[in-house]
Amino acid sequence: MMLVAHTFPIELQIAQKSGVRLITMFVFRFCFAFIMGFILNLFYTGFGLFTEPAVISWDRQMVVDTSLQAWALGELKNYGMILLFIFSLLLLVKILKLIGVIELITKGLSPLLRLMGIGAEVTTIAIIGLTLGVVYGGILIINESRNKNIDKRDIFYCLALMGLCHSLIEDTILMMAVGAHYTGVLIARISLSILIILTVVKITKKMPDKTFAKYFLVKGVKK
Repeated sequence: MMLVAHTFPIELQIAQKSGVRLITMFVFRFCFAFIMGFILNLFYTGFGLFTEPAVISWDRQMVVDTSLQAWALGELKNYGMILLFIFSLLLLVKILKLIGVIELITKGLSPLLRLMGIGAEVTTIAIIGLTLGVVYGGILIINESRNKNIDKRDIFYCLALMGLCHSLIEDTILMMAVGAHYTGVLIARISLSILIILTVVKITKKMPDKTFAKYFLVKGVKK
């Protein structure tokens, strides 16, 4: 649920600057997060999976001294560990880009995105968002939409997909480090996101332009 619904103050603003209604994207991602959690809970409890305590690979040290100074020092250490962990993730992404893993992912996902109805003009942007995050992909959308005449429906579909399923490398590693299982944070997230976007595209493709713009686009933005 955290992987779908987080960093709203930044990512929703990016969506709005790209031409998508902020409230629409908020409701879309917030509701899907609960739906995903509900489905995973039914599946795991139904099959009796993962009922044992989670194995946390990265955990902060408990502070025994309860004084204010000890608490402050402990928090500084925690922030230091977090910065080190984030730096390691970014370094890993750089390495994956250098050895061509990101490029392979891009080539592999392109046909799927076209099948989902996401136009070729935003396919590369969507892949960047999926692998690196909404901020990266969103900034590219803002830039491209200003320089090119991109269909606003494609922009919405692209941002919707990135909102549900983004930062597949860093976020997945981070969640697994604190005890999550890859079936939920990776496989289920990708699968359910694809199903949701396919459904959304199928429904909204039949909408009149005025109706689509009213509920999904920022006022004044044309299709």
